[in-house]
Amino acid sequence: MPVEVILPKVDMDMATGTIAEWHKAEGDLVALGEPLFDIETDKSTMEVESPGAGTLQFVAAKVGDEVPIGQTIAWLFAEGEAVEAPGNTVVEITQPEPKPNIEVPSHSPAESRDGEGLRATPLARRVAKERAVPLSDVSGTGPRGRITRADVDAHKPMSSATQHRKADTPEPNTVAAPVYVQTDLKIDALLSLQTQINAAEIASGRAEIRLTDLLIKACARALTALPRVNAIWDGARVRECDGVNVSLLVPWADENAIAVVADAHIKGLRKVSTEVANPTQPEKTDAPALPDPTDRSLMIWDLSAFEAKTINAAITPPHSMALAFGQAQPQFLPDEAGQPKLATILTVTLSCDPRVVDAALGAQWLQKVKSMVENPFEILVT
Repeated sequence: MPVEVILPKVDMDMATGTIAEWHKAEGDLVALGEPLFDIETDKSTMEVESPGAGTLQFVAAKVGDEVPIGQTIAWLFAEGEAVEAPGNTVVEITQPEPKPNIEVPSHSPAESRDGEGLRATPLARRVAKERAVPLSDVSGTGPRGRITRADVDAHKPMSSATQHRKADTPEPNTVAAPVYVQTDLKIDALLSLQTQINAAEIASGRAEIRLTDLLIKACARALTALPRVNAIWDGARVRECDGVNVSLLVPWADENAIAVVADAHIKGLRKVSTEVANPTQPEKTDAPALPDPTDRSLMIWDLSAFEAKTINAAITPPHSMALAFGQAQPQFLPDEAGQPKLATILTVTLSCDPRVVDAALGAQWLQKVKSMVENPFEILVT
């Protein structure tokens, strides 16, 4: 049976959504979970993943069309499946009123770029052209820094004097107002693994592995599993990181030193633990060379020593995400039989720079971290 591609509801107040971009063209092969298209609402632009695998056919809504939620906008046909037009491919489209004497440039659905790599939705591009607003002056808050209609609406034109000052002054490395995603991690299996590892470490006369070391590994593995989040905002656009380098605010060290674990996804736990226990001090001449200081997307805040439960951590450039947690708490949860069972819960809060990682993408990444933590032997497989 072919799989319907419907316009989902991504906002509580949403009745319709505008197709901002198709990442695949009709006839393309699509994998399950692969980014398929973007929806633009009055508030944001959201990336929608494919609900199935197959060949994309009968695309009934083009870029710029406003479609009611729940409408079928395309179909996916599995390999070998007869491609026949389904009976309900008619889509109710709300077309915007035509604007006289306005020439709108054509762009391919999968490549909505402007000039020096700037990304903008077709609707944002059209509104910017109508208002004579250069897209290079607009900061994008959509997925991966894409400029949306809301960004154009929020843009305030600068005076000629301000424009002159801006041209002569380098753009500071600022951080957009973050969005926050929070979840609870059941860490009993992770603590059991830590106990087993430390029994062997103590018997061999080595230092114990900390819970934080295991969490660094889990986060690094999640970055490799969802590489789209392993990126930063370089002042003008999204730039993907070359390595998987994780920063850790080390509160137990002097002046809250920052440890940087380079290539954390492929390092063993013992090596990670050693680097965290001895954060590099840049002023030391014998300090090992750190990776490119701008090649880090994630900073972890471990505040468990201060009896804090949750914290919305600040994002410090160049990072695009900050993951913070405090002390784990005992909590009764229902078991498979519905009976209360004591579990150890660690609440984590992810702060995201929405120009790089929006709330939906941040939530997907946290799901992968949760899977690693609750099935911790995945952490040990490199």
